[in-house]
Amino acid sequence: LGTWDGLHNGTLVIVDEGHLMGAHDDILAEHQRRGHQLVGLTATPLGISHRYERLIVAGTKRELRACRALVPAITYAPWELRRSHDTYLLREIVARDWRRLNPAGLPTLGFAGSVAAAKWLADQLDRDGIASRAISFDTPTGERKEIMAAWKSGNIKILWNRFVIREGIDLPSAYLGILACKMPSLMGFTQAVGRLLRYSPQTPDHVVLLDYGGNWRRHPDPNEDVDWPSLWRVEPGEAAERYRDQLRRGLRGW
Repeated sequence: LGTWDGLHNGTLVIVDEGHLMGAHDDILAEHQRRGHQLVGLTATPLGISHRYERLIVAGTKRELRACRALVPAITYAPWELRRSHDTYLLREIVARDWRRLNPAGLPTLGFAGSVAAAKWLADQLDRDGIASRAISFDTPTGERKEIMAAWKSGNIKILWNRFVIREGIDLPSAYLGILACKMPSLMGFTQAVGRLLRYSPQTPDHVVLLDYGGNWRRHPDPNEDVDWPSLWRVEPGEAAERYRDQLRRGLRGW
């Protein structure tokens, strides 16, 4: 659908990961001009209501946990980055906390504040004896496949990235997630943490989130349901501020 070749003569167009179509407004507009009904499927329907006649969210987190599609996350926030260039301080902190909370060395996803930070953290932790690699948009396809296979087999313990595995990819065996950066957007936070919450036989009861970016104060708890319909017309960057305002007024949740 993201290309002009995706246009067709049907009457109903269902767009999976509908929040990713922001760069293709012209194509969606052409579908609308042709009288097609656009339905968007997404877990984070922020600021996209004008693109679709209907938005569908699969279910609440509570419902998805009840049918064992998701598992709860336990969040730890032992230390917080104050400045973006404090990333260098994380080397010893992440190694210490990862070993303490994940003694079995289960698969881990790491999210850094930049591609350079992801590569640096992977290199430093690898030198410290925790097998780590980073992937980014410019990682060659063959190399990326090799890294992903090594992570899934357990030969790589921590897979670092900036955005490239934040959404649109299923990695249910991940047990621990590391947020080594601030995530100002509720959409980005929800999508990143969502890589961790999937049920798998390797993570049947819970997963662990290590938050070094203060995101636990900025966004709803990963296990908390969000009233997405109330936010459909809110731009992604505004949602976190609305949530903080509710906390200031003593209103927990949405």
